[in-house]
Amino acid sequence: RRAAKKGHLSAQAALGACFEFGEGVTQDDEEAARLYRLAAEQVLALAQYNCGRCFRFGRGVKQDDTEAAPWWRLAANQGYADAQCYLGESYLEGKELSQDMSEATRWFRMSEAVRWFRLAADQGQAVAQSKLALLHTAGIGVPRDPFEAAHLFRLAAEQ
Repeated sequence: RRAAKKGHLSAQAALGACFEFGEGVTQDDEEAARLYRLAAEQVLALAQYNCGRCFRFGRGVKQDDTEAAPWWRLAANQGYADAQCYLGESYLEGKELSQDMSEATRWFRMSEAVRWFRLAADQGQAVAQSKLALLHTAGIGVPRDPFEAAHLFRLAAEQ
């Protein structure tokens, strides 16, 4: 607590997790979200990812998918694989955009989803590997490639 109060990023994020899961303290989603945001605003990728989760699932803050995506983008740009995967899902599902989309916007969303899934999959993120494998199986946003799909499913299953 003392380190978190002094602004230590990792301590803020760790204390946020303690409050989120009730580890050693009374569970408090609002305090967890506040601490994650403090560390996230100082560019800690893990905290940015957790801020996105708070908004995505309404944990300690009002649920808001459009608020989650920018936090995941910040963490994803730092190479945080779980954020890359969530950001890929956001693009795929259109949660970061209005639902009134042109064909060009749909193609952009798909290319962004594939890009973020690929970055996360290359780091061994199993969910991203599976999602990318499904896209290769169906030929959605990527060339249809059953061999690449099988390879990605195998990588995900081995974890």
